[in-house]
Amino acid sequence: MFDIYDIHTHILPKLDDGAKSLEESIKLLEFEIENKVKGVILTPHYRKNMFEASIQNRERSWQALNQEVKKRKLPIKLYMGCEFHSKRDMVELLDKGVPFTLNKTKNVLVEFSSEDNFSYVREQIFKLRSGGYKPIIAHIERYPAFKGKLNLVEELIDLGAKIQITGGAVLGDYGFFTKRTCHQLLKNHLVHFVASDLHHLSNEGIELLKCAKYISKKYGEEYAREIFETNPKEIIGEEKR
Repeated sequence: MFDIYDIHTHILPKLDDGAKSLEESIKLLEFEIENKVKGVILTPHYRKNMFEASIQNRERSWQALNQEVKKRKLPIKLYMGCEFHSKRDMVELLDKGVPFTLNKTKNVLVEFSSEDNFSYVREQIFKLRSGGYKPIIAHIERYPAFKGKLNLVEELIDLGAKIQITGGAVLGDYGFFTKRTCHQLLKNHLVHFVASDLHHLSNEGIELLKCAKYISKKYGEEYAREIFETNPKEIIGEEKR
């Protein structure tokens, strides 16, 4: 079995709608370890007028969790990131040095609203690519604009976007139609990452090991390794440009 890396989590405490305490964060990491996850990218939300934790608070939360992981000698590596809710001045903010990329690389985990149409998503992806960034579209299976429209997903990939789907959605925890969307994407090799989007232990679909085994059996171990290990490790291994 290959290693698993989780690029989309809300484990950092007291920053968004994820973990509410340091102890809860540790329990979430212990659960990831049980699922054979070797490393996680911590991606608290940034969304104007909803989740706007300061850079200082993000750093304090990051340092506290890192210290606790080292103290307990937990066998998991942590990397800093963000789930950046799409806004028209994203590139301007990133160019100013706002640390909302993944692991200090050019990769940006970008979230859209369910109301956003394809034209808007395409425009934002184009802007990010033109600015030298590498957009990863978070949980694309949720967006009505892409339901049953693989050609639109392919167009975004051709623009330079990568696609992340949620493990629980693959396993059917979010309903039949969302599961079907995930499997259409997987069948056509339009997925680059499967992640947990882990907020709390009560989350559905956080068992990445179960999901990895399922995808390996259904779509082949080579493809499963690519989306659970190889592609995430490319982000982790990149140096800031």
